[in-house]
Amino acid sequence: MELLPTGTRPTDARATFRNSSFGAFLAVVIAGAIPAVALVFGGPRIADAGLFAWIVTGPFVLIGGLLWLLIFPTLVGTFFATFRAGNWVLAVSKDSAWLNLRSFCNQHFGGDDPTVVRLPFTDIASVRLVREVRDVQGQDGPHRTGRSFLELTLTDTPTEAVHEAVHEAVRIERLREAPERTFLGIRSRTRHRHVPVFAPRAGVLWVEWHRGMLKPFDGRVRALPTGRIDGTDATRTLEERLTTLLERDHKLEAIQLVRQELGMTLIDAKRHVEELGRGGSAQASKRSA
Repeated sequence: MELLPTGTRPTDARATFRNSSFGAFLAVVIAGAIPAVALVFGGPRIADAGLFAWIVTGPFVLIGGLLWLLIFPTLVGTFFATFRAGNWVLAVSKDSAWLNLRSFCNQHFGGDDPTVVRLPFTDIASVRLVREVRDVQGQDGPHRTGRSFLELTLTDTPTEAVHEAVHEAVRIERLREAPERTFLGIRSRTRHRHVPVFAPRAGVLWVEWHRGMLKPFDGRVRALPTGRIDGTDATRTLEERLTTLLERDHKLEAIQLVRQELGMTLIDAKRHVEELGRGGSAQASKRSA
């Protein structure tokens, strides 16, 4: 098992799994159509509107326009990012599986930090498709949602220190601060909450699922039957469920869970989650007691 610098890729990859450009393209088309539709259907009415109407609607139009100017370039950037070399999640070579810890959306982070993991097949005990379902609290009450992952269970061959190093690399990438950018004089830090690889527990890595991921492992790694996991399992502690959410950068869901389970205010729940995310679970647990 190796941790390799950003940008490292196998030269003999037999299969590479990437994020599709279609979803990002569709988002750009929809976002780009919003001002066009607004001008076509709302333009004549705005032109005929009186001064009072302009005073009332003007601030909303201005705020909406500014938000659009901030969001649309991000969507365009995400679309073009799908064509760059960093857009890959899993690559399988002759004797290894390669994992890219950095989201293709966050390629602008730069640097040569260790964000690529090479796992020789001898270090992988088994692979399987995992379908996770979770109850998410919405405006209309709880609803069930699900996601699929490729689960890689590691052998005991790598030392415990290596396991910890991989999990630490996953955690650091999740918490990495985005570089500052300036657009129209506005400074911002754009960090997409897309986590392609995370470690749900020691010795296990989950990779976001793409169709056909199991096939390259045929005859090389033991494949297990598809597993189904309840992400809201009540037998797990609150800290375990929060850690799972934070591993995927689902901070808002974690805050909502804390408020639901502990009855905290929004500010206290946010502080609790931030402390847990920084590794201060002990202090957070004391506060909730």
